[in-house]
Amino acid sequence: MTLHLLDKIGNWNPQLFREIKGRLNTGNMAIASALSLSAQLLLFMYYSAQIPVPPTNGEYTYPTYHRFCLETADSSTRKCVRDALGNFVINWREWWLEIFILLSISSVLALLIAGTYMLVSDLDKEERRGTLNFIRLSPQSAKTIFLGKILGVPILLYLATILALPLHLYAGLAAQIPLNEILCFYIAVAASSALFYSTAMLSCHAFKLHIQGGRDAHPTRIRLFFDILFKCTTAYLD
Repeated sequence: MTLHLLDKIGNWNPQLFREIKGRLNTGNMAIASALSLSAQLLLFMYYSAQIPVPPTNGEYTYPTYHRFCLETADSSTRKCVRDALGNFVINWREWWLEIFILLSISSVLALLIAGTYMLVSDLDKEERRGTLNFIRLSPQSAKTIFLGKILGVPILLYLATILALPLHLYAGLAAQIPLNEILCFYIAVAASSALFYSTAMLSCHAFKLHIQGGRDAHPTRIRLFFDILFKCTTAYLD
């Protein structure tokens, strides 16, 4: 079934098939999955350790306050509420909200910054090897190559992000964030990624013309990367 799916992808977009075949092997998938799941586990363990635990008998003195426990109604003294068993009543909404926010920030930064750099690095590598001209001479249209690069080059990053979606979605719902707002966030991230990646592709093309003009014999991908980030940020804010 996998081979049949790859054949369909190859017929639809040969460039995407080329990127998937070169990057989506067992070793790379295992590394991307392990990094994503390990980061989620460490995040969950860190916040689990932040859950307040009441002191043992004889050591407990009021007021005791923690951002993850419910407070008493008395505004003059901030202290945690205890249940019938003597445990703190945890504010699970706030706990899940912090996890949701941190996952959101890290996912956005990974997609926008790491994904853009991966595209810049890949195009620069293809240009130096001379394979980019070979791709241009193929019967594929510019749109097909453009789309294949955007979908294929950061595919391991997409895999790591997809593996983080269940925890992110559950954290958002547990934090009582409406599902439609979470979906709107996903759409906004996808649109922002498309903007950054499209700008990266176009800037790399302009960069090639700049090199051919002889104005810069030894350009660096780092400089191009920051130039693209500046252009993307300016276009996004405008």
